[in-house]
Formats: sequence, structure tokens, C-alpha cells
Amino acid sequence: MIDTHVHLHRDDFDDDRAEVLRRARQAGVRGVLNVGYDLASSEASLDLARRVAGVRATVGIHPHDARLIADEDGRLTDEGRACLDRLAGWATRDEVVAIGEIGLDFYRDLSPRPAQRTALVRQLELAARVDLPVVFHVRDAYPETLAVIDDVGLPPRGGVLHSFAGEVEHARWALARRCWLGIGGPVTYKNSRLPEVLREAAVPAG
Repeated sequence: MIDTHVHLHRDDFDDDRAEVLRRARQAGVRGVLNVGYDLASSEASLDLARRVAGVRATVGIHPHDARLIADEDGRLTDEGRACLDRLAGWATRDEVVAIGEIGLDFYRDLSPRPAQRTALVRQLELAARVDLPVVFHVRDAYPETLAVIDDVGLPPRGGVLHSFAGEVEHARWALARRCWLGIGGPVTYKNSRLPEVLREAAVPAG
């Protein structure tokens, strides 16, 4: 068993990172995937994966930080090109096993939506170019995100919809494309329909 989405590089774990990993191994977790979400966290994830056995890394720009790649109108900036070049360089390292987390987040809207879309498109293209799967972050934007993925193309290595909280049609979309569903925190919410959604999605439509 592996944990496919952790942020152990964060300073919250500075006092007990080794102990957290020890307890995880004791519980049967053989490896963890430390997920990047901006340049600093991507570099920190790579550094952690270099130093600690059983840790692998992802590199990517979260929709909250899409301004790192594009302006408010969705135009790729010079800084964005440099950012994508850095991600591409890291993506060739053996410790890096996916691009992410990337996607659209229309719940917080911390970056303009056109910038989010451009960041998603460019990183999907990067994932296909370096032949890596993708870790998707999607919140209040499933139809829009899945439409972008269908337009650009899911990278050959596929991906995972992290912390999935979509509807039946979104789950079926993923299953039809052999894209994994990450079942995490949302399944614990008091009013979560996720168990029902997953049961229905498992039954072929029609």
C-alpha cells in the first residue's frame, strides 16, 4: 500500500517527519508520493524524495498559483515559460513520478479562471511530453476541467482525480478513461453523497 498524496515537506512536519514516516511504514504503507503545488513545494518534494527512502515526488503548479504561468487573460508570460522549463527539468529526475497537482479550482478562485485554464493546458502538454501521469486538483469545476482534458487529451500514462467529490457522470468519465479516483477527505463530510455516487458510477449507464 502507498499513500498517493502527502505534503510532508511542509514545516508542520519539521518536528516529527521521521516519526510520521515510521508510523506509516509500521501501518503497512510502503511508500508515499509527496505532491508539489508551486515551484518551492515542487523543489522541496524532489529534495525530500532524494533524501528519504520510500518517498517519490510530483512537480506542478496548483490552480491557486496559476498566475505563475499566465496573466489574468490567460496569456502565457515570460515568467510562465521559465516556470514550465523548471518543471520540465525536474520531471526528468528519477524521483519525480507525476505532474501535479494541477487543475481548476472555482471554489476559491485565487487565480483568474483564464490563467487557471492556461496553466492546466500547458501542464497537460508537459505531462504528455515527459510521459508522466497527472495528479488533478478539481473543486467546483468538474465539467470545465474534464472538458479541458478531453480537448487537450489525457496523457498516455493517465492520472488521478485527487480528493474526488464529483457527480456520477464525472466518475464515469474517469472510469471510461482509466483515470483513477482519489477517495479522501470528502467521503467523511456529513452530507457527502460520495458513497452513493461511487456505487452508481460502478454500474454501466443504460
